[in-house]
Amino acid sequence: MDRHPRMSSSPRRPVALVARLLAVLLVVTFGALVPTPATAATERGYDISWPQCPNGQPMPPTDTSFVIIGLTRGLAFTENPCLADQVNWANSNGIPAQAYAMATFPTAAQLSTHGQGGPWPASTRADQLRNVGYAEGMAAVSSLSRIRWKPGVVWIDVEPRPAQPWPGATAEQKRENRYVIAGLMRALHDNGYGYGIYSYLNGWLEVTDSWQLPGVPVWATAGRLDYPTEAEERCTAASFSGGPVYLAQWTDGVYDFNMTCAGTPFADFVSSRFVDFPPRMLFLEEIEWLANSGVTTGWVEPEGTRTYRPWQPIARDAMAAFLYRLAGSPSFVAPTTSPFTDVTPSTPFYKEMTWLQSRGITTGYPDGTFRPADPVNRDAMAAFMYRFKGKPAYAAPSASPFTDVATTDEFFKEMAWLRSSGVSTGWPDGTYRPGEPVTRDAMAAFLYRLTQLK
Repeated sequence: MDRHPRMSSSPRRPVALVARLLAVLLVVTFGALVPTPATAATERGYDISWPQCPNGQPMPPTDTSFVIIGLTRGLAFTENPCLADQVNWANSNGIPAQAYAMATFPTAAQLSTHGQGGPWPASTRADQLRNVGYAEGMAAVSSLSRIRWKPGVVWIDVEPRPAQPWPGATAEQKRENRYVIAGLMRALHDNGYGYGIYSYLNGWLEVTDSWQLPGVPVWATAGRLDYPTEAEERCTAASFSGGPVYLAQWTDGVYDFNMTCAGTPFADFVSSRFVDFPPRMLFLEEIEWLANSGVTTGWVEPEGTRTYRPWQPIARDAMAAFLYRLAGSPSFVAPTTSPFTDVTPSTPFYKEMTWLQSRGITTGYPDGTFRPADPVNRDAMAAFMYRFKGKPAYAAPSASPFTDVATTDEFFKEMAWLRSSGVSTGWPDGTYRPGEPVTRDAMAAFLYRLTQLK
């Protein structure tokens, strides 16, 4: 990467810290467990930038599998002076390429120049820092536009920079650093680029104080190797940010070498707007469709990023909101007296829950409650969707299509309709698992398929 001198910030860290537990992404879907990606052969490549300009360090051999080209010259708002030449070199040699750009804490002048513009209102220092990060991303996008290069991925380099240090004496300063990085991520996403984070554990801790971004891909560096398999182990060890490791890097002081991690070929990927949902995961497109349709906005985290919490069960009040928005947020005056004993007009999603009741999509429980915080189980979900579609004509089969559902079970007709319509096929073992909660990622897929029905 862009270091002064090359790799002078070579990361060293205790093995015990590197071995911190990575949050387990347990994904239970509506039809099957998320498939394990096919194992891809490990590819070897290099990253290059201004140090490889003429009369500098050597370019990689032309038979390399890939390169990652730096857009910046050590700091944000700078440009690699050899960018166009290096992109042309990769293209002329048929070498697949991605890009990377530095994230930098702004100077006072940069904060004044860029803090007032951007997608955030600039009413607080946090928003101003996010706007500066956004401007850093837009500067990288401008470099790409100028040379007419559209790599699918731009990696964000986050590490201590002696030339323009990240403040890190207090927890609050490290939170401010996160605002800058969050703004940069949003700029890349808004312009259609996949993005990930390049760093190492000690550097990430110094800059962000162990910020966890489980859905953002990681390019992990081992610096100079202490033992031959150190870089390879970056692929399987817990990453500094909790994200999936796609690439590992090491150096010999002249070249920066890189390798792809098993199952993650050097290929472009689409990043979600939600930082807790990795690219290439099942239901990414459906979740993005849900957000694009205005059915969900997810949660806004303190840094300014958004999370979807895909493997969290969807609650009944959120289900009401999803269906109401899916219907186009129809005109509806909520009653002044609640039809449910545990819901009041001041309860979040009151309008949506009472709309659901007014349409006959739900009647609540026999005791008069709605139980808004309870998870939606798979059998109730089938009933909600069948009623949402207007109770289409359907003759339930005499034999159950699921091994764990009897024809006498409550909502048998609705669950069988769900299968016959293709909204859900159940699990490969023939079960439907009616009593299990529906996770938010699977709900996105259910709703998407529901809208495709004629």
